[in-house]
Amino acid sequence: MELHQLRLLIGIVITAMMQKMTSGALPKSIALNVGSKEIYQQASCFYRRYDAYVVSGYDERDPDHTPEPAHSPASKIIVEQSTVNDKYVHLRFYINNKYWHKNTRDNRIVASLNQPIEDTTDPSCTLFEPAFPSQNEVYFTHVQTGWRVIAKAEGHRRYTLYVEENSSGTNLVFVDRETLVILPEHPIAFIHGKYLKAYDVNGKRLQFGSDKATDKESLHSASMKSNGMVIISSHYFDYFWWVNTKDSNWVYGGDYTTQGSSVVQIFKPVKIDEYAIALLNPSVNKYCVRSTDNCLAATSDTITSEAIIFVDELVTERQILNLNYALRDQRIYGETPFIAGTTTLTNSAPVDLIMPVEITYIDEKSYTFSRGGGRLNAGVKHTISTTPWFISIGKVIIPGAIIINEEFEWDKADTAANEVTAVGTVSVPKNSTVTVSYVGTKGICSIPFTYTKADKSAIDGKTSFENSVRGGMYEGVSYYNFRFQVDNN
Repeated sequence: MELHQLRLLIGIVITAMMQKMTSGALPKSIALNVGSKEIYQQASCFYRRYDAYVVSGYDERDPDHTPEPAHSPASKIIVEQSTVNDKYVHLRFYINNKYWHKNTRDNRIVASLNQPIEDTTDPSCTLFEPAFPSQNEVYFTHVQTGWRVIAKAEGHRRYTLYVEENSSGTNLVFVDRETLVILPEHPIAFIHGKYLKAYDVNGKRLQFGSDKATDKESLHSASMKSNGMVIISSHYFDYFWWVNTKDSNWVYGGDYTTQGSSVVQIFKPVKIDEYAIALLNPSVNKYCVRSTDNCLAATSDTITSEAIIFVDELVTERQILNLNYALRDQRIYGETPFIAGTTTLTNSAPVDLIMPVEITYIDEKSYTFSRGGGRLNAGVKHTISTTPWFISIGKVIIPGAIIINEEFEWDKADTAANEVTAVGTVSVPKNSTVTVSYVGTKGICSIPFTYTKADKSAIDGKTSFENSVRGGMYEGVSYYNFRFQVDNN
């Protein structure tokens, strides 16, 4: 109980911080489209990379791709702050590590570079300057040309980004991927002291009154909408949730009556931590809370402790298998000098000597597996089977000697350390003492991957498989390019 209370307190603080955010800066990751500023009305066509171009929607040349939703890994854009001017940013697609820039052959925006370029005289410069005409809207200026970014319609429901001289630009709507919540595809249960169940008293409402997650009365399913909102269904009522604006904003699970707007059926989940969310209903702009008779009602203007709901994904075990690394989209970054160790050598002879040297140090490698953000851990035990990759001599990505087949957590770094002795020879001047350092580079390699997900159900014990799941991102930290460096004392 104390842990739950701590999470509630942390959640309230985090939410308060998020509510104070202004539109003066972009979040760390976003999804972009051309559509309504109202979050529940945003179009499904979020920007992604297709044939290196930055496009939304689809056309006859792209028959196998449906429009990307806001929560898709393909539409996630990482916003990186420039190191030369804090007004500028780099934009990088998460799923393939490609940076945006102007095409060198025409004025289209493409995403094809593995590294950022901050030289504003370089035609492939990746810097953009964002500006915010209103809340949730942004337009970009391409720094190298000074031209605005515009969206042009091409083909059927397809928009491509260009830069155009003397244009006022296109206002793009952005979704904050840092606060986007992707609810599990499996049946889920909601907890606030007790599990939320179907409650057929004075209308088919929902009550926190069950002690068992797997009872049919406690089972619910969430369907993600393209704009990051959700529609939630009660298994027992066999109907979606909706807010009855004619009855004190109680959340019902059945007996739907037309209220003039389908927005009563839509909820925006707000992430509190890896286990908990709050639910906002846009039709009344209120958060759902545990209210009278322990029933769910959309009545709060802010996220209080009564609005924080824990999510239980009804999966007892999840295996992550068959990782397929997209090495063509690898990225190396964060390179910094590293000194593994030092020693001293003394040459008392009257001539220069080639002398042997040994330096023993701890070689650490760490690795992290992520899945695009927004997904709750929801208490599910994960195991992974794979071989991690690391940077080696000459910036070549190679598989490591480590074989992983163990329990893990998404976004948590694991470290392997070995004692290594570097052996070599160096030239030491006559009649001198020198300091010898073993100097290398510490760097990070980032590699996208797809995987197979095998889930064991808590309801019937059966295992289901989902192949080629997108959104995996591997990061490996290692030391490489070592050499002995001699400094005269």
